[in-house]
Amino acid sequence: MRLTFIALIVLIVLTSALTCGQDIVPDARGYIVKAGDKVTDFELKFLDGSTKKLSELDADVIVLNFFASWCGVCRKEIPHLEKEIWQPLKDRRLIIIGVDYKEKPEIVEKAKKEIGMTYPIALDSDGKIFEKFARGGVTRNIVLDKNFNIIFLTRLFKPEEFQQMKEAIRHKLGIKDNKLKTSQKE
Repeated sequence: MRLTFIALIVLIVLTSALTCGQDIVPDARGYIVKAGDKVTDFELKFLDGSTKKLSELDADVIVLNFFASWCGVCRKEIPHLEKEIWQPLKDRRLIIIGVDYKEKPEIVEKAKKEIGMTYPIALDSDGKIFEKFARGGVTRNIVLDKNFNIIFLTRLFKPEEFQQMKEAIRHKLGIKDNKLKTSQKE
């Protein structure tokens, strides 16, 4: 009887450890999501103090650009996002939202001006939005369609991957011309 009781306790402990203690294991690039996954709706708090749910954004393509003011790679990538995607497509049912990772609003505002960001900026003060998608460092773009399906993921700023992201965005928006060619100043 005592041996059965001990075996039962061991079985319960092992089952609990296996089912409750599992951590999500990121892929080689730190993502815990992949293209094709559907994102659940969540709220964004913008730098101007307003809030909006993802479902309230009126766009066929949503790009979540995760960045931080201290991130050198982010500062290199953002001007390309501005010039090659945001400015030519902001009136074509695309929205880019810069999602700042764990910084105070005054720091984000200063970085926005220094970098020349004109697309909307949301604050991820506690990192919870970022943690829905990845582990590790920022400099990531999560590209969603209007149904919140992930259509493309980037990590760091690599010109070839950036070009592929632009192609995926152009395809989803039904744009057939080559307006989104990568600039030669990389």
